[in-house]
This record gives sequence, structure tokens and C-alpha cells, in this order.
Amino acid sequence: ITLRDLDLTPYLAYWPAGLPWRLKSGVLSADVQVAFAQTPATVVKISGTVTADKIRLLQATAPGAEVLAFDRLLVRLDDVRPLEQRVKLSAVELTAPTLSVTRNRAGQINLLPPAPQNAPENIAASARPSSSQGQKDLKSEEKALRSPASAAATVPTAKSASAAPWRVQVDTVAVQGGRI
Repeated sequence: ITLRDLDLTPYLAYWPAGLPWRLKSGVLSADVQVAFAQTPATVVKISGTVTADKIRLLQATAPGAEVLAFDRLLVRLDDVRPLEQRVKLSAVELTAPTLSVTRNRAGQINLLPPAPQNAPENIAASARPSSSQGQKDLKSEEKALRSPASAAATVPTAKSASAAPWRVQVDTVAVQGGRI
């Protein structure tokens, strides 16, 4: 896959509204090889080079306030296997980064997303059962899970699905001409 100097300006309208930053400008290039293998397990291997040039991120809540800018970010993908949660990068090079860190009167740092309003109340409210019918459903599910037929079946939980961490290896990192 080859991508040369894709200007992101025409696509800025599609930037997700809920993010704390807004992309002002950027140019992407890529020269990436993607290999698929259907052996006993499916293998996807990605290698090559990806660059982002002239990136400018603005703070969404303060239009015009630049949070992060850099001239170039170059990432050399040596062996990326997303299905195996493995990333091996031979180099990450960042040229002329500028980071603007500020703290508002409430003590919040501009790089962090704002805390959701009334978060404890929202979590507590969602944990309450809405009716006794829901409790009956829970009891019938518990009874079904205790049966011998369902003992052999395993249900993956969110904890077990995310239990395997990503393995990331970066051989070299270089930052040139940065400013905070």
C-alpha cells in the first residue's frame, strides 16, 4: 500500500466531535506491505514506513489554542502483527515537536480529557436493577450456568479478552529540535 502526501485538510469535517483536540492540518504518507497467511491460525503481518508531516492539533474547547505540532513523525514498522498483539518498530523519529501545556483555574491540565460531570452518580444509577424482572432473568441465567450442559461452554468476559497485553518493541527513538 503506497500513499504519498495525502493532505488531511479536506477530511477535517470528519474528525470526531467528542475528542479533546481537533486536527488543524496534516499530511500523511505510507509505504506499507500487508501480508496475510491462512495457516492453522490467521496471520496478518504489516511492515514498512508511515510518516505524518506538518501536524497541528488544536484544543477543542479553546479554538486557535495549539496543543501539539510537529514537522514530521516517521515510524518504521519492522514486524507488526495486530492479531497477535505484537508490534516491533525499528525506529520512531519526531522532528521539531512543540507541546503547549497549560493548567486552568480548576487545576485541570489541557492535555487531559475533561472529567465527565456527575460520573459517580451515573455509574451508580446504571448499576441499579430497573425491575424485578431483571432479577428473575439473572437468577435463571445463574441456574442455567450451573447445569452440566453449560459447564463445558465457556463465555469469554471482558477481563479475559483483554488479559493478554500488547507486546511493543521499539529499537530507536529520536527527537530533534523539540520545545515544551
